[in-house]
Amino acid sequence: MRAINCINAGHLTDGDFIIINHILVYVDDKGNEYNTSFSEVRFKRKIESYQFNGESYKFLQPLMEAIFLNKVNEITNLSK
Repeated sequence: MRAINCINAGHLTDGDFIIINHILVYVDDKGNEYNTSFSEVRFKRKIESYQFNGESYKFLQPLMEAIFLNKVNEITNLSK
């Protein structure tokens, strides 16, 4: 799978904390398009973590891997 777009879907601000919501659009090898949302948490303008499905990720790479693996698992479970 590969990401093709990341859309800023709004944000919440509480003092020094900012939570930015994103929608990630990605495609699989067959050209099927999917999307999912995740959040970016900032404190004093510095990225503290990324949030997806109740899990926190310090870096973007593990977040993307979790999103893609989650979709692969969903597809695999549906085809059984």
